[in-house]
Amino acid sequence: MLDGMHEIGNIHTFEDSAFLQSVCRASYAVLLAGTFGGVALFLCGAPCELPTAIAGGIGGVALLLAGIAAATFVSFALHECVHALFFKVFGPSGSHVTFGWNLDVAMIYACAEGIVYSRERYLAIVLAPTIIVTGAAFALGAFSGYSLASWVVCVLHFSGCTGDWFYARAIVSDPRIRWCEDKAWGVRFYGEEEGEGNDCE
Repeated sequence: MLDGMHEIGNIHTFEDSAFLQSVCRASYAVLLAGTFGGVALFLCGAPCELPTAIAGGIGGVALLLAGIAAATFVSFALHECVHALFFKVFGPSGSHVTFGWNLDVAMIYACAEGIVYSRERYLAIVLAPTIIVTGAAFALGAFSGYSLASWVVCVLHFSGCTGDWFYARAIVSDPRIRWCEDKAWGVRFYGEEEGEGNDCE
């Protein structure tokens, strides 16, 4: 821990029922909005590969669904790899990043156990996959012609980003937070000790 720091909050990701319920509600909202948004887009004439798949019979539809499932799995794997990359880039030399999962809440995660980051860097770490992976999936779909599959993968990946968004909201909503310590169970938030020049009280 750095001099002048004191803990002002934390998120126990896998044990905080209120946090998990908020994340789940946000995920459902994303899925619902994505479904209605996709239907509206394709009703308005956006290109769609579904008729071609249907024309190919049950095999064509199964192949499309299998492709969406595989691409979604890859998107979540890349999500954690992007977290890991930013953990390494913003962490001290020789910092160690691990991967894990919690089957009880169906979450996978990357972790830089015990490393303290500035609030700005931690915000970049938690939000990077939302931007990079979703953007990549959308771009690949646009260039490949699989716009429906791309939309579905983007929506599913977006729905899996909500935990990151709640981390970011917790940081942004409390200006006292100056540093964040990554933990396998979640994150610790630190502010300055009283009398150390914290002007955000």
